Amino acid sequence: MFNKFSLAMLFLFSICIFSQELYVPRNIKKSYENETRSKDGKPGKNYWQNAGNYQIEIKVDPTTKIVSGNETIEYSNNSSDTLKSVVIRFVNNVHKPTSPRWSKTSTDFLSEGLKIKALSINGENYKVASENWETIQDLKLTKAFLPKSKNEIKIEWEYPLSKESGREGQIDDTTLFCAYAYPRISVYDDYNGWDKLPHNGRNEFYNDFNNYDVSVSVPKNYIVYATGVLQNANEVLQPSILSKFKQSLTSEEIIHIATKEEIQTQKVTLQNPQNIWKFEAENVTDFTFGTSSSYIWDASSVQ
Repeated sequence: MFNKFSLAMLFLFSICIFSQELYVPRNIKKSYENETRSKDGKPGKNYWQNAGNYQIEIKVDPTTKIVSGNETIEYSNNSSDTLKSVVIRFVNNVHKPTSPRWSKTSTDFLSEGLKIKALSINGENYKVASENWETIQDLKLTKAFLPKSKNEIKIEWEYPLSKESGREGQIDDTTLFCAYAYPRISVYDDYNGWDKLPHNGRNEFYNDFNNYDVSVSVPKNYIVYATGVLQNANEVLQPSILSKFKQSLTSEEIIHIATKEEIQTQKVTLQNPQNIWKFEAENVTDFTFGTSSSYIWDASSVQ
């Protein structure tokens, strides 16, 4: 039987055990010391996030299933760090035979991946061997990104849409879903630095909050559905369809903007060889779009 002294010592020992702090990783401790984060979970007084303004021109060829584009990224290094490299991420390179994946795949899943035609950073051209890129690429800069600076990255690229994928690609011959459709700057944060975790087909995504100004060029009779707000409906839709589209913007009822009959009789889009659909989205973590010449189009509004 314990005496009173033994019970008191046991009580004091228990207090010491349970009052010990939980283990805190070194990178988190560093963020506490730099006051970018605080122990109560709130941002610290020196907290920051990097971000980008993306201007992208995309062209989709439904015949060859090639997606090509030009983009200009205004990348803000809001940190107090000098960045000697930049990490470029392209999720769809998971389709390359050389990229690591979490499971076996069929030949229909595989593709050649991203081809970089041109890349410049702050006006300086870079020669890159994009055939060796996987889902992330750490590119050494000849001139570092200075703290609190804005930097311009320009990329011209193309890639084929895969025939088989659980997330994006060729839905059928007339319908293409172009998720993760462009090269982007990976996240640089205050506790891990550059995010270099490759995409293996299963893990989710860690992205900056960016602004997007995107145009998507597709052949006539193809409708584009995308993140953000359509800016030029009058330049891509026939008058009767445009009228229903405008009505849907404030209607609580479901508006049948493009019916099956209207799709089949080519009464939806303007009959230009190519139509350019323009979208804008602010403060979002990604931009995606799909295009189809066979999907019907219903819409309503919460306004």
